[in-house]
Amino acid sequence: MNAYTELAAVLNAHNMTAGNIAWARVLIEGNDDVYYDGGSTVLYTGITLQPYHTPDELSNFLAKLAGIEYDSGYGHQHLFGAVMLKSGSWFERYEYDGAEGWHLRTVPKIGDDYLPTDDWHENIINEI
Repeated sequence: MNAYTELAAVLNAHNMTAGNIAWARVLIEGNDDVYYDGGSTVLYTGITLQPYHTPDELSNFLAKLAGIEYDSGYGHQHLFGAVMLKSGSWFERYEYDGAEGWHLRTVPKIGDDYLPTDDWHENIINEI
C-alpha cells in the first residue's frame, strides 16, 4: 500500500483534501528516528508536517508519504501517527486484528445540560 494514496483516499471519503490538514506526524518502520516500543528497540522513520506550514512544506510532506510503500494487510502495524485537521478533528492510525488503517476522531460535543452555570456552586449546596 502507498501511504499517500491511502491517506488521500481517506480524506476523499470524508469530503476533504490535503488542504484540510493542520499538522501531522507519521512514523513508518525505518531507520532514521529511534523510538522505544514495549521492551524492544524498534526503528522508525518520522515524517512531520508542522503547524502553520507553507504550501511547499505540505507538498514536501505529501511527496515523502508518496515514497512509502508498506504491507497494510494482516500482520503487525507498519505505519503509525496522527493527522490533525483544521476543523479540530483528526485521523489516527489503528491496528485491529492484524489490519491497519486511519480512524477519524472528533472532539465530543457537550450539550448545555452538561455545562456549568453561573450558580453551579449554589445548586450543589442546595442538594446537600
